[in-house]
Amino acid sequence: MKVYYDIPNLNEPTSIVIGNFDGVHKAHDKLIAMGQNAAKEGELKLLILSLYPHPSKVIPYESKLLSTHQQQVELLRKYNPSYIVFMPFSRELQNIEPQDFFNNILIHKLNAKNISVGYNYNFGKNRLGTVEKLRVMCQTAPETVNLSILKQVMINPESLVLSGGEGGTSDDGERISVSSTNIRQALMAGKLDLANAMLGRYYTLSGKIVHGDGIGSKSLYPTINLDWENELLPNDGIYAGYATVFSSIEPTIMGDGAGGAGDGGASKTYTYQCAIYIGKRPSIPRTSSRTTSHTSSHTSPTVEQRAEAYLLNFTGDIHGRYVTLHLTKYIRKDINFPSLEQLKVQITKDILAVQDALTSLPPPSS
Repeated sequence: MKVYYDIPNLNEPTSIVIGNFDGVHKAHDKLIAMGQNAAKEGELKLLILSLYPHPSKVIPYESKLLSTHQQQVELLRKYNPSYIVFMPFSRELQNIEPQDFFNNILIHKLNAKNISVGYNYNFGKNRLGTVEKLRVMCQTAPETVNLSILKQVMINPESLVLSGGEGGTSDDGERISVSSTNIRQALMAGKLDLANAMLGRYYTLSGKIVHGDGIGSKSLYPTINLDWENELLPNDGIYAGYATVFSSIEPTIMGDGAGGAGDGGASKTYTYQCAIYIGKRPSIPRTSSRTTSHTSSHTSPTVEQRAEAYLLNFTGDIHGRYVTLHLTKYIRKDINFPSLEQLKVQITKDILAVQDALTSLPPPSS
């Protein structure tokens, strides 16, 4: 697999799947599957085409991303594409005429023989390139290009049953679209089950383990403090989950090819059950001179906001290591307790609730 951060000239015919792929959720999964099927049938190379940086970083608008770029690359890697191409997003690319984008990039440079897009895909200047216009372009190209369009993928928030796309399970009742926007809203509302169902996996937070105030290890339960890289923290509260701890300081995005990410060896990992806390610690007295628990340039949280985890059945020092927290179930909201003793009693109950929840929630797949 080759990862590019420019637009290469490819000689091999390709099946191109186009999208932003923030979070790489279940609708993305169905879309990429369409591209995979077309690649197999036409003996084409699978190419996943996206943008970097995300448009929200160039055209300012409120959109906290579900995945870091590193998480995105690793999630896309699992589809075993021949190429992942991140087009450099700029004002110039934003203002390209739709026909020029089709001719000069998709056909001339990327050698597209099949294109797979979502039902609401738009491209080119002023987003004037619609799915219907793309269909005409494909049909009238010198060599006809096949176009696959994914229908809207829906989910029932009550049953968490998916439907739509290319076929799928029929389900009665109110349904919402599987989208990055709706996943963000579910996470902020504490509806982790719904968010995870739309993602098709556990929502994750990643970053380095940093030193905290030491209050947990002295008076409560020892926790690891995460200097998170993600832009979106879900609703404050206690979560059941798993912690994947890397043996190295940080994992490496693997890839090769001109303009691609550097090649490197995979870091060994260890996974533990854990109780995860996200919030502002209203029960902890602010006696420390430490003014912030988070210094990452990726987010701008309040100075008291924390992401911590108590690893069950673990002892040792892993400060400085890279860790991914997998959020499996929302246990309870954040509460202000009048004393540390009462907080410790509640945390003990939380740990039992976490252990009980994890009996039916398997560890994340590698």
